[in-house]
Amino acid sequence: MTGFIKHIKTLLLLLFFCCDFFFSQAQIQKGVFVSNAYGVLSGNLATDKQATFWNRTNQNGEIPNVNSLFSLGVGAEAIYKKKYTKRELNISAGLRIIANSLGEPKILLPEAFCKFKYGKFELFGGRKNQFYGLADSTLSSGSFIFSGNAMALPTVRLAIPEYLPIGFLGNTVAFKGQFAHSWFENSRTDVKNFYLHQKSLYLQIGKPVWKFKMFAGFNHNVQWAGELKFADSLNSFSNKGKLPSGFKDYLSAVTGKSFADSKDTSLSVTDAGNRIGNHLGTVDVGFEIEFSKTKLLIYRQNIYEDGSLYFLNNISDGLNGISVSFKNKQARVHLNKIVFEYLNTMSQGGSPFESRASDQKGNDSYFAHDQYNQGWVYFSNTIGTPFINKYTFKSAKGSSLALNNRVEVFYTGFDLAINKLALFSKLSYTLNKGNYYLPINKWQFSSILGAIVPLKNDIEFTSSISFDKGLYLSDNLGFSFSIRKKIWNYK
Repeated sequence: MTGFIKHIKTLLLLLFFCCDFFFSQAQIQKGVFVSNAYGVLSGNLATDKQATFWNRTNQNGEIPNVNSLFSLGVGAEAIYKKKYTKRELNISAGLRIIANSLGEPKILLPEAFCKFKYGKFELFGGRKNQFYGLADSTLSSGSFIFSGNAMALPTVRLAIPEYLPIGFLGNTVAFKGQFAHSWFENSRTDVKNFYLHQKSLYLQIGKPVWKFKMFAGFNHNVQWAGELKFADSLNSFSNKGKLPSGFKDYLSAVTGKSFADSKDTSLSVTDAGNRIGNHLGTVDVGFEIEFSKTKLLIYRQNIYEDGSLYFLNNISDGLNGISVSFKNKQARVHLNKIVFEYLNTMSQGGSPFESRASDQKGNDSYFAHDQYNQGWVYFSNTIGTPFINKYTFKSAKGSSLALNNRVEVFYTGFDLAINKLALFSKLSYTLNKGNYYLPINKWQFSSILGAIVPLKNDIEFTSSISFDKGLYLSDNLGFSFSIRKKIWNYK
């Protein structure tokens, strides 16, 4: 795999020099350079030793799970734009550092990236959180696969990030997508030196000026390669501790090739009975209707992990959402947006599992895997929906951590404005059922109400109060604040 990465680096260098030559031949206009920097002082307190659910959830892994008296962060971004004959060149870079008084790790680097964009095509390297999947981009509880709950992984990505109309179809159909390679951390307890493959493709039917548009697409994500950190003397999960990591294995991970009926003796029992790596993703559909005073977005994310969706035996599982945006923002008090979501992961295709290619799957056990047994997490934070997480399961043998991945969630979020004061709220009611092997039955209500106030001298003050009540989490009342100061804004 090291040689493969070297080939990618060489290809990127060649691409850069080719682009540089091409740009030098084009007619150009004067470039524009802008940059900005800011500092943030924040903190959170709670009546319990843990931070409240909505205070720490979907914060890109930046808020510690424990109370943090204060955090200090600084960030900067620079953008260079230049228009050529037909397209625009956009080169940007950013960096953000956070220091927490409590929690591990204490020093975080949630953003460090460089982005090269020409026209609709973008080449990205580094770490920066991005919105993923078909859902409301500001108030959703989080897309099922990537919710923004964990810090972004270091990534190299080639993408068309915005919808690109297809000319020969009269610009009625547009598409966007990405192809990416990322690196997981080596501090995990299950596997080291392993990667994430990502790709996605989404279609939009309807021109930008149309009042009605339809959307459909998919994302495919694979944890693959690496070396086990736990004992596997019977080679049930690996081949002498090593997982398939070659270029041929990479192609198998990318294509999702099934080895359910394979005779390949070099594969472990786990790989031979399924696919190389941990495959997961969603197939999304939705539509948008624009009225005179509102815009309505309705979306659905269908979950797949091992083939259950193909047989439709987990079709009841998924994220369903309605987002209503309001256009009238002239009034002193106005509602900007309200979102309703319903997440169901109870079915998972049923409790049995069959590994043969011809069999209907079952017991998908979302975000769990025999090889990558720490799960779909990055630095211990769930990458996907925050409602699937680990809990303490008590039995006659003692206490242990178990994955709560059979949940039913009712969620709403809204934001409104009163003059220059912005208010936002998120409320969720969850039925937690544990998993098929270790079932529980615990309800949970969590909420947050926050306010954002612009002050003089480019200062913004944010505060929130949050509350947890139920049987799944400890009853908890929390308070948080942040003061953001713009250091410079060069244009």
